Amino acid sequence: MKDFIELDENGQPTGNFIREYNYGLVRRDIDKAKVKIANKIGIVLDDDLNADVNDPKYNQYADALDDWYEENPHIVRRYKPAYYKARRRYLSKETIDYRNGL
Repeated sequence: MKDFIELDENGQPTGNFIREYNYGLVRRDIDKAKVKIANKIGIVLDDDLNADVNDPKYNQYADALDDWYEENPHIVRRYKPAYYKARRRYLSKETIDYRNGL
């Protein structure tokens, strides 16, 4: 089974299967970027970030994160950045809350 599990830069198993991308390292890069962006904007991240689409700081954070994804092509997202920005702008708060609760 060890032959199928990816390892981080220290040789520790990440819990992910070996694929084209090292998802353990990718997840680490995303987490570091989220903290850096949140600190720059002045918000506190928790595990359950309740998105208030009317809060300018949340939108600033989300836009900065989308820009970071665009600047880092090794991070694969399903859709283009414009989709995520449009989804955030046009979905109601109730819809976003329901989606986040799933």
